[in-house]
Amino acid sequence: MLKKVSTLVFLCALCVWAADVWVAKPFTDWSEKDVQKVLSDSPWTAKITIVGSTAAFAGPTGKGGGGGGRGGGRSSGPQGDGANSDPGVDGGGGPGGGGGGDFSGPSGVNVTLLWQTALPIKQALIKRQYGAEAGTSPEAKAKLDRQEQVYVLTLAGMPGFTLAAAQGDRKTALLDTTTLTVPGKPPVKAVDVQVTGGRGTGNVSFLFPKTAPFTAEDKEMQFNSKFDKTPVKAKFKLKDMVFNGKVEM
Repeated sequence: MLKKVSTLVFLCALCVWAADVWVAKPFTDWSEKDVQKVLSDSPWTAKITIVGSTAAFAGPTGKGGGGGGRGGGRSSGPQGDGANSDPGVDGGGGPGGGGGGDFSGPSGVNVTLLWQTALPIKQALIKRQYGAEAGTSPEAKAKLDRQEQVYVLTLAGMPGFTLAAAQGDRKTALLDTTTLTVPGKPPVKAVDVQVTGGRGTGNVSFLFPKTAPFTAEDKEMQFNSKFDKTPVKAKFKLKDMVFNGKVEM
């Protein structure tokens, strides 16, 4: 009998150990390693390799675009109160970790696409920003409790010269090619794009309206965009994005 109890305790401990961090413990107990796991290797993130060249992103003058300010007005999404500058989603140290410079060739540049409005991502950013006070700060609580009016997907670690494709006269063309699609439903088009960062790397955040609910039964969602001649695509499995009983986006 004692042997059976010991085996059961061991199996329970093994299940807890194997569970994903966003399931195994509250975000206030996350370590920096846990935070990085959520921001770079969770169901709410996707790794994308972008292959192109500075020439593909050249502006009217024939030169690659540099860094810039935001590509749109302030919104009710995370960018609306400056949360996009939270540690971990800034241009220099974002989860994508992409570098600047020309990325022609087969290797390309690795960037991270993340659902910045998904609760686990918000929790990770809050934990990184507020540390031990993540569970007690009124400001942190207000950010977590905020009801987002849009979905925000952020490409973190984009090379600086690509940012011009999200600004000025080229912003409209980028928005026209940026959609979320699931089988059997009309595509949802991005309504705004915002840019943060500078000459080295930056972030490009797309805002999508909450025009239709998505559930785990929708199975798979695809993000599509096109920076001038360079396509950017990623797929997410909606059943894996269920958190606290609902799909978190």
